[in-house]
Amino acid sequence: MTTSFRSPHHTISHAGLVGGGRWPRPDEIALTHREVLFLDELPEFGPRVLEVMRQPLEGKVATIARAQGNLACPANFMLLEAVSAWGCGHYDGPSGECASRLCMVKRT
Repeated sequence: MTTSFRSPHHTISHAGLVGGGRWPRPDEIALTHREVLFLDELPEFGPRVLEVMRQPLEGKVATIARAQGNLACPANFMLLEAVSAWGCGHYDGPSGECASRLCMVKRT
């Protein structure tokens, strides 16, 4: 058995992740049924991503409701997330600090 792997870019819309459109159609979550969904650099996706993924993660079904109809797609998938150990992704400050102003990490 081979496991498929899907890794959408962080610029994907919420409708592109869960599904949607004028006529309901499945997208990444439903297409990842029985596969692995990998979200690299999770904070780049924004805080609403986990909100829109909550129902499919808990119920293992992605429900898309539109005026033209409803669609329920199976969504039983494994979610993998990755986050950089450093908030900014850098670790090269000469003084033992991160080189970015966005990160307050110090080397120990």
